[in-house]
Amino acid sequence: MKGKDNMSMEIPNILTGDETLSDLLLLSYSIERAIEDKEREVISTMKSCLEEAFGVRFEDISISKSKMMFMRKIFSYNCFMAGVRIKTICETLGHHRASVRYYIYNYRELYKYDKDFSMMADKFKETKDRRSI
Repeated sequence: MKGKDNMSMEIPNILTGDETLSDLLLLSYSIERAIEDKEREVISTMKSCLEEAFGVRFEDISISKSKMMFMRKIFSYNCFMAGVRIKTICETLGHHRASVRYYIYNYRELYKYDKDFSMMADKFKETKDRRSI
């Protein structure tokens, strides 16, 4: 997983070699639930940072207006760097996987060459840093 290791969790070595398939499926399900819970927590925090930084409700950024695209890129990139899977970001934004991948991979170039975008990204980062994420 790319980005900071904010989503790491301690998984004890409980495998003995005598596990049944149902034991392994239960363990797999438990790990998946833990990952989903952590992703929900990160997304919730990123949403509130976005709303605080820009004064815009999160629901408004998912609509297809070009002025909201900067906010979608900032949200997508920061979630991804915090360890949230692209699939989860897509579901949260209600956008296609290709769009979210574009938001994430276009972020650095846009930050480098577009002053308005970099000012918005810095404002979001300041808000996020105040919350110690």
